Amino acid sequence: MKRQEAVLPTIDRGQTLEMLMQLQTLYFGDDEAVTKYADAAYWNALAKGQLSCCDSSSSSPSTDDLDTSIDADTSLARLNSNTLDHITTKGYHVLPSPKIKQNKYSSSAFTSTLKALADAGLPPQFLLMYDETWELLRDTVRQIVGDSNGSGSNDNTITIESDVNIWSLHKNDPSGSYIGGNFINPHRDMVFNACHDDDERPTSLSVWIPLNKCGATGFNGCMRCIPIEDDDFFYSPQHPRHSTNSHYTDDDAEKLIIEQFGCAIWDPSVVHWGGSYEPDRCKEEPRSSLAFTIRLGSKAADFGTAASRTPGSSTPLAQVDPTGPAACLVEDCGKGGLKRRIQVVAKGLLSYSHHWPGFPCAGFSENLKQSKLTLAEERKVTKSTDNLHSLLKDGVKNGNKKTKGEDGGIASDELLQLAQKKVLQELDSLYEEYTFATAKDASLTDDLQRHATTNDGDQQHHHTEDSLVYGEIDLQGFCDLLMNDIPHGSTDIFYDLGSGSGKAVFAARFVGDFQECVGIELLHNLHELASSVRSLYKFLYQHKLIHQNVQFVCSDLLDCDGWWKDGTVVYVPNLLFDDNLKNQIAEKAVKLKAGAHLICLKKFDSAAFNSAFDLVKERPVAMSWGESNVYIYQRQ
Repeated sequence: MKRQEAVLPTIDRGQTLEMLMQLQTLYFGDDEAVTKYADAAYWNALAKGQLSCCDSSSSSPSTDDLDTSIDADTSLARLNSNTLDHITTKGYHVLPSPKIKQNKYSSSAFTSTLKALADAGLPPQFLLMYDETWELLRDTVRQIVGDSNGSGSNDNTITIESDVNIWSLHKNDPSGSYIGGNFINPHRDMVFNACHDDDERPTSLSVWIPLNKCGATGFNGCMRCIPIEDDDFFYSPQHPRHSTNSHYTDDDAEKLIIEQFGCAIWDPSVVHWGGSYEPDRCKEEPRSSLAFTIRLGSKAADFGTAASRTPGSSTPLAQVDPTGPAACLVEDCGKGGLKRRIQVVAKGLLSYSHHWPGFPCAGFSENLKQSKLTLAEERKVTKSTDNLHSLLKDGVKNGNKKTKGEDGGIASDELLQLAQKKVLQELDSLYEEYTFATAKDASLTDDLQRHATTNDGDQQHHHTEDSLVYGEIDLQGFCDLLMNDIPHGSTDIFYDLGSGSGKAVFAARFVGDFQECVGIELLHNLHELASSVRSLYKFLYQHKLIHQNVQFVCSDLLDCDGWWKDGTVVYVPNLLFDDNLKNQIAEKAVKLKAGAHLICLKKFDSAAFNSAFDLVKERPVAMSWGESNVYIYQRQ
């Protein structure tokens, strides 16, 4: 497979070595290095309540709890017979997601937090800081072990190796192997002798769980496996072809289609690889996944790296192990405090460092050098989105050579500037014939402008003449606000309440990964103008973007219930709205989902509103009439 071009931060060899050295201090549990990451409040704030890092697992397991010296026959016997049969004959098996997982875990919590981690300059491996990640691991092991002997699931005798990893593809990632992303090269997790006993029974199992909503599909990066019967060298660990598997292709493999929170299980000696995301063949989001290794008996897994701690060791988990984080029982895998979680994170990053062409998250180098982690609001972090990267493809081709690093990549401190420039060029072109004067004239000649009254059955809404006065956002200022002050991702929905010619809607569409961008406009003339711009957008620009949905609704914002039922980022240009209209909007706004952001030009005075919302930021933004203060609220 040919590696595609990609926009990645420029990192020289010296920087890489420095980062590896700093990661080693985390791996060995150096107290000073660990301190800045051991802040549960930081991780909770980053996840915005979707996942929790309560540090409730800070107590260390006892020496007895860590005794993993169990008989391999006992562990194998506990496996569901169907699962065991598939693994010993084909080499792998897929389990669906049971209802307990579907009801227990939010469909978007993991992927939203992965997006927040990336925005903060942290690789996906840091998803292991959260309690729910470890709980999902434990629930999956319970499903795999089953209850075949009728005595209940005794997963407390199953050991989890400390090689736990998070993988996350993006729509504009290269189709290569890199930390936090993917491995497209066919490989075995372990050679045959390292994961089988003398009777050729597996002593370890690899487990892989899709975290994204649509799961692992045929073209969004699902796992590929070579059946044992098609692998001439599966039982020949001494043969050179046992470890060299580059001759396999997608045509030779079975694609493991797995739903969200389901899992794939395979013998670690089975040849497998991760598929690349293929945007031309699917519309699903790229997959993200949790991967780990189960130890079935007393034989520790051998990945060809530093050995795990000897089973039955008397060294408590609280102490720093000479080889970093140790394996432990399933029931204890989330314990040991934040320190152990950080060690596991560092181990994963170090284990696959030889696959780095550069770090996948801009800002990670700076994070390692900081004395303390801070949220994006406190520390400027270069942000990027799928749509920005889509537009950057043209910008990189046509841009000045000075924007490129020595190795041809885009330097992280220039990436945002280039993205903003490209976005503004596209938006200006889109509105070249739909000027402010055109929109202003459309609003003044609208019949409703003269009557300013709408009807909703028996209810009548009166809008003052001032509330219908036309004004526009400044594209550059509004794009900057969306990129730097409003956290959002591909599950969010943007609404503009009084969208006019649609400039705010298209600004959100071009710079953000919103699932949908919707404009609600009362005046028919302006709605028609925005619809004309949408037609031009669909013809000239829609194909350039990953996230594409845009719609305009001609309606009174008080009658259109979509914004308070579905909206997660709502813009209200309420500078000239009268008190009655503001109060009616406030009454509807309190129905917004927890965590939703509301952007407005004038503060709301309603007591009910202010008890439901926090004013998180106030900043000046340019408008067509001059600079205006913008207020950003967040629903509690």
